[in-house]
Amino acid sequence: MSTLPQFDLFWPLRFSSSAVVALGAIKPRAWAENGAVRVAPVGRITIAIDHRVLDGWKADRFLAEVARVPSDPAELASFV
Repeated sequence: MSTLPQFDLFWPLRFSSSAVVALGAIKPRAWAENGAVRVAPVGRITIAIDHRVLDGWKADRFLAEVARVPSDPAELASFV
């Protein structure tokens, strides 16, 4: 996993591992929540996988869980 503050998306030029997860820059962006649009700090999380090694559906579920944890402050507090 990497943090890439200068990029919004990441795609490895070649694979040397079965998966790469990256977090892009956190920037103020338009965000829809409860039917209203507001400006919020948003970061993009991307994953690149080698489909010969990992099932794409499982990688999608993993990425959804990674994205869910920072959006729930109580969840983050449980890691302390």
